[in-house]
Amino acid sequence: MVRTGDRLPIDSVPGGTTLLCVGPPMAGKRRLALRLLADGATDDDTTVLVSTDSSTAALRAEYESALDGASPAVGIVDSAGDAYGEATDNEWTRHVSMPAELGNVGSAVLDLLDTLGEGRDASVDRIGVLSLTTLALNADVDQTIRFVHSLSRLVEERSGFAVLTAHENSFSKTDLGQVEALVDGVVYTREGTDGLEVRIEGLDGGQEWSSVPISTAPRSELGVPQPATPASGTSEPTGATTDLAFDSLAELIAQVDGDRPTLTVCNRESPDDRLETVRAFFEDLDIDVRETELAAENPRDVALLHRGPVQMASSPLSQLASGVETANADDDPFATRRGPDVLEALHERVFGARGVEKQFLIDASTAIEMTAWQTGGGQLLAGFQHLSRYWESQRSRRVMHRIADAGVDVHIYGVPDVVPTVDRPNVTIHPDSSTEIEESWFVTYDGDGRTDRTGTLVVRETDPEVYEGFWTYEPSISRDVFRYLRDTYGVLEETGQQAPS
Repeated sequence: MVRTGDRLPIDSVPGGTTLLCVGPPMAGKRRLALRLLADGATDDDTTVLVSTDSSTAALRAEYESALDGASPAVGIVDSAGDAYGEATDNEWTRHVSMPAELGNVGSAVLDLLDTLGEGRDASVDRIGVLSLTTLALNADVDQTIRFVHSLSRLVEERSGFAVLTAHENSFSKTDLGQVEALVDGVVYTREGTDGLEVRIEGLDGGQEWSSVPISTAPRSELGVPQPATPASGTSEPTGATTDLAFDSLAELIAQVDGDRPTLTVCNRESPDDRLETVRAFFEDLDIDVRETELAAENPRDVALLHRGPVQMASSPLSQLASGVETANADDDPFATRRGPDVLEALHERVFGARGVEKQFLIDASTAIEMTAWQTGGGQLLAGFQHLSRYWESQRSRRVMHRIADAGVDVHIYGVPDVVPTVDRPNVTIHPDSSTEIEESWFVTYDGDGRTDRTGTLVVRETDPEVYEGFWTYEPSISRDVFRYLRDTYGVLEETGQQAPS
């Protein structure tokens, strides 16, 4: 049996159990997951955490703060490493360039379990995935479901314990049902009057809501040490310079989109179905696939990934198609593999959003908002197109209030189709009737002066409920968006008020 302490209505679960924690963002499910993994951990145990939205140092410190005197081996699979500038593996860390590479995420988990658990005969393997929402943002939902299936099988085979988190409404009802069918128990979470409340399905915990002793305070208030990333103290993101120069958000979107890589297939000899396999995969990543016949005899049947005239990688088309089929196959993502060079080169930190579903954009903005809440300082600018979308949405106001309560200076922009009153300390409302504000949905966070905490989403509504744009953790782009919004629409020093239109 694996102890869960006093964090659930049940105090232990059988070895081989995988739990899924589902609930609204910023309600405490991440902290609950870490506490469940930490409670009962011994010096002989091995823990591996999969990070998709925070730096390795921050997640390690957060987990270690939840331990009660034990010193288990703690490894981290960091699939956000490119975004946070940490790309070097060591004994305790494995980096995966992006969360979409679920096969590499799985094999890295297994590698760390075996490496750190060597000689620990009486150990319990503990795995935390934080979170499935970010994985599903970057990978196909079917791939995410297969990943959960393989993870739960691994945990069962090793008599271990795993906890996964997901924001509610991140999956369709059907897809969430498939995920829930693959785990041993689902822990639903919500905010109650006295803190976090949970309800368990699939284990002998009953169906009633009950309170658990988990703080919903931001990480900055828990005494968790921050990673040794120097803060500049500036009021805007810092980072490397960028060549972007724009006079509107539409122009920015066009420039970012124009800087995305292209896959060009040269002198094709492979059959049409191989090309279509590759094309479908890359179009899901918002990367154009083109075909050309070169006058030169060579190269033959090769795929070139390039940004403008600069080549990033090349692979034989047949090899690339096989790599894509392997990535999409219903097999074991925990098997060690290396993909073709073109797939290995997909280290994009700017993710395109063209014709995507609205829920996808909500999840992307939530990931940035979560970063702001966890950091507990700096400024967050959010454009809702119309103020009614903020003011009349209980979910939106709750999230922004939680971020503001953490110490972030929040600024809300929108066409004044409602007249909100004073909202809350640290929240400033900016009514603006410009066409750009009406068309644009944006969230940008300055990172409180830290390049490892910035994030930006910018999209335009081109047709009703149809959007195009991007989201990114690239500090230089966040800095430029922040400057543009500040200079064009204003960021007042006073808070808790309605800014003059």
